[in-house]
Amino acid sequence: MRLLEKHFAAAFAAPDGVEKLRRLILTFAMKGSLVPQRSEDLPASESIKKADAAKQRLIKEGVIKRGKLSPMIKVEEIPYELPESWEWVRLNEVIDVRDGTHNTPKYVDSGYPLVTSKNLYTGTLNLENVKYVAKEDYLEISKRSKVDVGDILFAMIGSIGNPVMVSTDVEFAIKNVALFKFYIEDSPCRKYLYYFLLQAQEDMREKSSGAVQSFVSLGYLRKYLFPLPPIEEQHRIVAKIDQLMARCDELEKPLAERDRKQITVHTAALNRLLTAPDTNTFTESWQFITKHFSELYSVKENVAELRKAILQLAVMGKLTKQDPDDVSVRDLLESISENKTKKMKRVKSSADISSKKEPFNIPRSWQWIKLGDVVLSAESGWSPQCLREPRVKNDWGVLKVSAVSWGAFNSKENKALPPNKDPRPECEVKTGDFLISRANTAELVARSVVVDNAPKNLMMSDKIVRFSFFDCIDKYFVNIANGTYYARNYYIDNASGTSNSMKNVSRSVMLNLPIPLAPISEQKQITHKVSQLMTLCDELEQQIEASAAAKSMLLTAILAEI
Repeated sequence: MRLLEKHFAAAFAAPDGVEKLRRLILTFAMKGSLVPQRSEDLPASESIKKADAAKQRLIKEGVIKRGKLSPMIKVEEIPYELPESWEWVRLNEVIDVRDGTHNTPKYVDSGYPLVTSKNLYTGTLNLENVKYVAKEDYLEISKRSKVDVGDILFAMIGSIGNPVMVSTDVEFAIKNVALFKFYIEDSPCRKYLYYFLLQAQEDMREKSSGAVQSFVSLGYLRKYLFPLPPIEEQHRIVAKIDQLMARCDELEKPLAERDRKQITVHTAALNRLLTAPDTNTFTESWQFITKHFSELYSVKENVAELRKAILQLAVMGKLTKQDPDDVSVRDLLESISENKTKKMKRVKSSADISSKKEPFNIPRSWQWIKLGDVVLSAESGWSPQCLREPRVKNDWGVLKVSAVSWGAFNSKENKALPPNKDPRPECEVKTGDFLISRANTAELVARSVVVDNAPKNLMMSDKIVRFSFFDCIDKYFVNIANGTYYARNYYIDNASGTSNSMKNVSRSVMLNLPIPLAPISEQKQITHKVSQLMTLCDELEQQIEASAAAKSMLLTAILAEI
């Protein structure tokens, strides 16, 4: 451990440093290297005999059914050598391994909770967000998988693992969840089994099946190899793990507190910058950020917030100087108004912004408008019944809403158009199109993108709207405005839908988005400046990733030598 102590501070500054230490502790524990063996301990073979006797008694009493005999453990299966007093066994030799229902029962408004993998996701049993089943379904499921206090649950599908020791006496049923029950009370030691499952879940995840969603079968779990120490040593191992895990908690606290402080200070600095009432306050706020730049931008969360702040500062006119010789926005709007009736198609007139309070102050040469004031056309796509898989090569396909949901165009997010349906070329996305997605979570709804490189034969869905603008409007500037704090809040306030998992905004809501419009020459300056600053953010994130990678490599090397 001297090597670990020598590089301790550097190694555990890595983002995953403490987590790797936890895994190392569990690895040592399951190899018999965490605590010394004692000659007076009864060997694990005695525990196996007692478990088998208890198992046979339960079979005779009709409590459990006689299952298939476990296959003999082959030499090539054994992953590593164990201490002499330990034994390799299959889990179902010493533990009653069951699973819940794989069917979907009928849900009811109130009844018995149905626990699935998602209720174990945090490593604790969470009954706050569950669906309920009727008593008859609960009783039917419980015939093979009745959960009692002291049992251990283990997710079999999706995020495999996340073992939980049941401590509640609330009655519930389980679905796609493994259930570990004991032939003999606390033999093997309940918490030793818990720690083993915590350690083994990584291996199970790597070896899991499933093309769409990972899973492990009941048979796989029952045959899984389990390193069994003498019962007395199991208790000593658990005590040592508990002690070391508490030490890991202590290590995490200052690291988490450091990151929390950096994020808190950065948030306060950005808020002061964005709400600065005068030039002096703005300058002071920016000087504070630049003075502490390397400290503030050592965490990715702060870089993500900086990106948002850049967009907001851009549409407040804080990134560029105003030129009195620019063509005024008023003249620009008059030019649009003259041509509007001639050119515009299928766009309803937007509401008057003067009836509402302006979101924030803008330069005198700017003017608040609604998006619909400068839109030439607004067209939705088409959503036919598509195939589940993406299109092949340049076959026709329909874009998913996620193709524009993250502020960048991702043409891989598509579904193939069935051969029996004719494409609609008018819905095809072209390079340079400005798109807004209509549906997503509350935070991501109405994201926009300017398509930089559109492949052929990809159509918009009806959840995507394509806007075109008059020549005196820079669509990249509109894209910036659509991604700001105030625009996000506007869409959240005006989105429809009862659940945060999916919200929708209408075309009318989009057209009524307030836009702080700058003269056209300044719009172009702003988009250029934002592009430069976003490149800087990319570089900051790359530096953070490189630093984290270097620390992780150091830690990996140290742990490998240990």
